[in-house]
Amino acid sequence: MIASENDAAYLDGLNTCHTEWASACGNDRNWLNVEGVQAQSFLQRLLTSDITALAEGKGQWSALLNRKGQWIADLLVFRLHESTFIIDHPAICSEGILSTLEKAHFEEDVRWTLEDWQRTLILGPKNTAALAQFQANMSPPPSELTIAPFCDEGWILGRPDMGAPCLEICTPRDNTSELKDNLHALQKISVGPLVLEALRISSFIPRFGKEFSSETILPETGEWRRTSQSKGCYVGQEVVARLNTYKKVQKYLVGLSLDNDYGSITDADLFIEGRRVGNITSSVKSPGLGTTIGLGYV
Repeated sequence: MIASENDAAYLDGLNTCHTEWASACGNDRNWLNVEGVQAQSFLQRLLTSDITALAEGKGQWSALLNRKGQWIADLLVFRLHESTFIIDHPAICSEGILSTLEKAHFEEDVRWTLEDWQRTLILGPKNTAALAQFQANMSPPPSELTIAPFCDEGWILGRPDMGAPCLEICTPRDNTSELKDNLHALQKISVGPLVLEALRISSFIPRFGKEFSSETILPETGEWRRTSQSKGCYVGQEVVARLNTYKKVQKYLVGLSLDNDYGSITDADLFIEGRRVGNITSSVKSPGLGTTIGLGYV
């Protein structure tokens, strides 16, 4: 059964993520391994962020756009080694990313593989304590936008895009029984999609498929943290720069405080004093504020 905004489980889950720790499923995102001698230069000319500035073991916000400046995918990019990168992205965007890479690839020494991992999110300020049972090398513990080996079988990511302190464990689906048992124990204290929605909306973190799509241009979303203003050209850069310079964007993504009657909705018209001024892309009741919060365009 899916928890509702009036259930005690929803309230307890939010409180736990803010004060203790809880687990959640992260399998709505995929992992693309990109490697090769020219992997850095290949990604540098495609992605919006400055890949050359990325150190080993670190990550950065990024995006892949088409030539019209429209979204193909929101990304977190991590550098594993000098010529090996991980592109973390929404699972619903995998097909579009792979197609774009194929069309952009000529004779560069670069190859990519879509890898299948079991992904477990550990949310909350005490998430490192939850991982003590693994006896993993957690010193120093992962911070935001980092990647490190985990238990000799997988990886652990520091994620800034969940709306709460978050570590993500990526393990093989056919992992060893001991590790599998430990992950199962973590999942006994778990939260569902509604709690994850509340965390991201309250932290103003837009999502592909909700706040933006292949019809949305980057300047409308205000996701400038995913772009480099100094790296030079990337796919869609000319359109993005022109629209931003001349302020030609017709709508902007904003945070909303709504009547509590709205509750959890997706894609609804937004009215102020009886006049339509935009649309609500997502919303959820906020127990802390005693109202409904949302994201939308005006």
